[in-house]
Amino acid sequence: MLTIGGAGLIGLGALHLAWGAGLNWPYRSRTELASKVIGATDFPSPLACGVVAAPLLTAGVYSVAGAMPDSQYDDATATEDLPIDRSHLGLDTLAPLLVGTALFARGVMGGKLACKIVGLPEPNAQFLDLDRRVYQPLCLGIGGSVLLGKILTRR
Repeated sequence: MLTIGGAGLIGLGALHLAWGAGLNWPYRSRTELASKVIGATDFPSPLACGVVAAPLLTAGVYSVAGAMPDSQYDDATATEDLPIDRSHLGLDTLAPLLVGTALFARGVMGGKLACKIVGLPEPNAQFLDLDRRVYQPLCLGIGGSVLLGKILTRR
């Protein structure tokens, strides 16, 4: 579960970085991308895309590392070379739990309320339809798998 959720987080983080760099995939124009991804006419700035991508990628990496067997996990998360001791911060536990919870909550509340919470304008009908059919189930699935995986591994 944790590996599936982690891979989903890494994929979403990479997609947000690509959008921040100017990629319009899976649509033909920036306007169409904005309409269908956030329900507005203007797409967020590269910085905003990076702010979304950073926690997704961080939690994704820690989720995948947390699904490794103990010996591989210890090697992958060794902190001897870091200037700070990451183990005191608990990022390997907190990042997946926070991002998993946020995604699961986003899936439960829906895009209209999520847009309102982050200060985006009222989303259009195209976005709301995609949100109901694609984005909400995706958030529930990825957020749920990360949370369930983290609970089951207790690491």
